[in-house]
Amino acid sequence: MGVPAVYERVIAALRQLDPRRVVLATDYGWTTASRNPAAGFRSHLGRLHADGVKEALLVAFARDNPARLLGFAGWRPEGVR
Repeated sequence: MGVPAVYERVIAALRQLDPRRVVLATDYGWTTASRNPAAGFRSHLGRLHADGVKEALLVAFARDNPARLLGFAGWRPEGVR
């Protein structure tokens, strides 16, 4: 089973875009069937990593860039490097 064409285009775009200008977020909602948006987002990030997107890029896209845009640049939760 291959990776769907749309997903391949997303991965290609993530590799081509300026990493300082990319934010990954989720609309995976709180429903009866999916009660944990964080787990769904984590799963998506894991799939991107498994499909070759570098961890450093995913950290920038999902943590560092949103923090910078919201004025939290430099902030890290305890125990996170």
